[in-house]
Amino acid sequence: MDQNSTIYVIRHGEASSNEPDAPLTEVGQKQAQQLAEFLSRFTNIENSRLISSPYLRASKTAEIVAARINQTFSKDKRLQERNIGDYQGSNLFEDLKNHFSDTNHRFPNGESNGEVRVRATSLIDEIRHDNQHPTFLFTHRLTMMILFNYYDQNWDFDKGVSITNPDVYELQFVDEIPSIRRVWSL
Repeated sequence: MDQNSTIYVIRHGEASSNEPDAPLTEVGQKQAQQLAEFLSRFTNIENSRLISSPYLRASKTAEIVAARINQTFSKDKRLQERNIGDYQGSNLFEDLKNHFSDTNHRFPNGESNGEVRVRATSLIDEIRHDNQHPTFLFTHRLTMMILFNYYDQNWDFDKGVSITNPDVYELQFVDEIPSIRRVWSL
């Protein structure tokens, strides 16, 4: 495993809903274009690896970025958003917040934060073993929040709601020690 590595974790542009097949809105498509421009100026994204959640809003964002740099991207289910199953409550936001630190809580037919953490961190570990850096991951807010909370306990639900459409964070490992830093700006 590479002791020093950098992975960029990116939230998709604005979408019409949170359903897996929800497309980017017109604003979301413009945001993805701005994201592509930002990434091409910010870092050497050429010859990097781009991996996206299979959900349409994330994969379309990755597609727009990949086209900008004449590159391809792959999809990985480990980046998809947390499955909330058959949620029946009246305030999803409050229920997610109230159960954020409970890694075993799940809504009926959904998955827990612990399950999301296991799948997302398995991808991070795999990337770090491959030593192909940097890598750009296109994913979703809850998945990012859970992943960041695993590497930094100060990443709580309240901090996570500040993640915007789109957004870019640098997850860097130096001597095996992770740090998370927001790098997105227009």
